[in-house]
Amino acid sequence: MTILDHTVLERFGVLLQHRVPLVGLAAFGSRVRSDSAVSDNDSDLDVLVISETLTPEVRRIVSDCAFEAGFDDGILISPVVYSREEWEHSPEGLSPLARSIRHEGVFLTL
Repeated sequence: MTILDHTVLERFGVLLQHRVPLVGLAAFGSRVRSDSAVSDNDSDLDVLVISETLTPEVRRIVSDCAFEAGFDDGILISPVVYSREEWEHSPEGLSPLARSIRHEGVFLTL
């Protein structure tokens, strides 16, 4: 994960903290792993967003903030959004994707 990626992730977190009940935020995927087969410019920045509640309005706000956070630097943020309940207690929170995020994700301190 590059310094720019981390800066964009932090910017995304700040935008979200002011608009949604944010519980957790983590980057994951090829940009975090720095896969040599994927150029930083060719890949989006995958980000886990955990919100206390999850409504269509929260999803819209997350999407808007993702666009705003990455726009100036040309980084497309692809958010994956869970409610706290889903992340901690549902089958989705135990999925291979969730296990991978827990293992390789770069979690921000909120």
